[in-house]
Order: sequence, then C-alpha cells, then structure tokens
Amino acid sequence: MKKSHRLGIEILQTLNNAGYEAYFVGGFVRDYLLRRETGDIDITTNARPDEVEALFDKVVATGKAFGTMTIVQEGLHFEVTTYRRETTYDNHRHPDSIRFAKTLEEDLSRRDFTVNQLVMDKDGNIHDHHGGRDDLDNKRLRTIGDPAERFYEDALRMLRAFRFMAKLDFSMEEETRKALTEQKHLIRKISIERIQDELFKLFDAPNKQKALKAMVETDFASALYGHEAGFRKLSISPVIYGPLEAFSVLHIVDGIDLTLWRLPKKFVEAIKEIESIHMQTDREPFTPEALFHFGEKRCLQADTVNRIFGRKSQKKRIEHLEKTLPIRKVHDLPYRGAEISKIVPKDKPHYIRLILDTLLKRVLNREVENERGALKEEAWRILQSLKESENNGQL
Repeated sequence: MKKSHRLGIEILQTLNNAGYEAYFVGGFVRDYLLRRETGDIDITTNARPDEVEALFDKVVATGKAFGTMTIVQEGLHFEVTTYRRETTYDNHRHPDSIRFAKTLEEDLSRRDFTVNQLVMDKDGNIHDHHGGRDDLDNKRLRTIGDPAERFYEDALRMLRAFRFMAKLDFSMEEETRKALTEQKHLIRKISIERIQDELFKLFDAPNKQKALKAMVETDFASALYGHEAGFRKLSISPVIYGPLEAFSVLHIVDGIDLTLWRLPKKFVEAIKEIESIHMQTDREPFTPEALFHFGEKRCLQADTVNRIFGRKSQKKRIEHLEKTLPIRKVHDLPYRGAEISKIVPKDKPHYIRLILDTLLKRVLNREVENERGALKEEAWRILQSLKESENNGQL
C-alpha cells in the first residue's frame, strides 16, 4: 500500500472515530479500481470545515468558503470537502452559491461523470450511487443525470470528457455525446487558461488521438478558436507526441492567436523555434546549422512535428549530426568579429555579420578547416565576393 493511501485511511479513521462519515472519492477511487497509478487523494465528509480543522494538527483553509480544507500529513496534502449541493451556475462554470448537504447522495449527484462519483470507505468497500462500476467495466464515459444540464452548468466538463477519454481509453455514451455536440459553443464561456490546462493534460495522455477524433466528429474542435484543421491533423497521426509538439502543429496549421492564448513565454519561444526548423526541414534533410543553432532536443521535437505531417523520421541523422558537429558555439571559431572588423571597410560594418555567418556555416559543413589562418583566408574571399556582388547591384 502506498504511503498516501495509508495516510488517507488514517484520516478517514479519525473522522469516523469522531462520529462523521468520510470516504475517498473521485479520481483516486476510479484509478484504484482500474488498477492504474493513482494521483491525489480527495476525501468527502459530512464534517463541516471547522470540525475538520479541530481534528487535525495541520490544516490549511484552501477553500473554506466552498467547504474544502487541506490536511497535511507527513508532507502530503489531502483535500477534504464537506458534502455540498449547489444551486445555479454563473457563466457556465462557477456555482452562484454553495450549500452544505446532509447526505452523501446529495453530494454525489452534483458531480460530473459516473466514474468520478465512486466512493470508498476506510475498509475498502466501494459505494456506487450512479452506476459508475458498470461504466468502468464497459469503458464508458457518462454524465450523472441529464448531460445537457451537466454541461450547461459547467461547460468545462465537455473538454474534461475528452481528456478522460484520452487518459482512460474510454468511449463517450451516446446521450452524453449528443448533448456535448449540441452545447459545444458554451466552451467559449470558459477562460482560456482553464481550456489550456485541460488541453495540456489531454495532449499528454496515452490515447489522445481517440479523444481528438471524437472532438472533430462532434464538431467540438471547431468551437476551439479556429483550430479544427490542426486537431484533425493531430487526430489521424500515429506518432507519439506531447503538448509542445501538439501546440506547434496547431500553430503551423491554423496559427495561434497569442493575444488570446496565455501560453508561457518559453513555451511560445519553443513553438516558434520548432516552426522555423519545420519550415527548413519539412522536405529537406536536417543540417549541421540546425543542430548548432537549436540543439538536438529541439530538432528532435521538430522531427516529431514533421512526422505528424507525414514525413519520414530523421532521428538517426539528427543524432549523427549532433555527435559530429565540428564546433558547438561561435566562440569555438579562432577568427571572429573583432579580427574580421579589421579587414572590413569602415563604411560597411554590416559585412562583419555576413562574413561571420558565412564562416560559421562553412565550418559546420566542413567546407573550411576551423583554423585561424584558413578562416582568415576564407574571410578575405568572402569579402571580395561581397564587394563584387555590391558592385553588380546584388546587395
């Protein structure tokens, strides 16, 4: 038994000994039954937040107004939430108000999918109020109650449905699928940050293509800010890829509106680098310059993107180029800018960069030896070529 499971049982026992009901709930129970690696442990109880706080030494009021307290045990965090029922929803995402419920049944009725409402007591007994065990056995994703109502309450549940499909390799129950198709436009009511978070998790899941195919078939992809073509491309590719490669494909196919999306700066820079490499290598071999400027890791990511577009893998070529690069950085050149500036006319300072870039390229392609004398001679030849080109009106 994992440490987290053992400590969770101790929390349930403490609550039970104090006269309260308490159960593991949600993803932990679902994954436990599926014999999958379990993540965070959530607990539901009829104890009120103040009562929970009084029973444990270290408790953080992470969401006390919503009935959620976080118990810290041996460095691990356990969210404990009081049974609750909700009224109407604001902006198809957040409940207008929270009211504590008296029974477990009331609490479970407000949740999203049947496979996420299963609860387990301290002795390992499973309680199923909405047919979740049957849905687990049939690898079926189904909402609790009326799917149209569930999606209208919280439109993010639609994207979560696809994410669970990608994670669990489940199929969507027909009525749930129909309601999602009819209410797909509501996803625009959700903040882009929450959409991104779900997409990152989806793109990192093992059965993403299956979920993306369903997104295209239900026309849900068309509601995600003009990226239907990109999602379609990703859905039919057998290539293994992650979030960075996926967002790069969306950017290449449809263009990502950076004023809309809230992607991290370094992530955006990586997307742009992959696009640049893709444009150079989509139908051409990778070059030593690509490895020199972008590095092996980024080139391999770009190769993955190329493969999503149907190109053959150049992984072996990339690895060979990486191992055989004659230089690793500009400073490895024994003849550089300061010395080049001595041979360049003072009224042509832009020649310095042109000569240096050409020297670098020729060294990387082993067209000239990386030795000071050889580079100086080559620099003079490049300079003469620049002058001739300028005299001929080519510069």
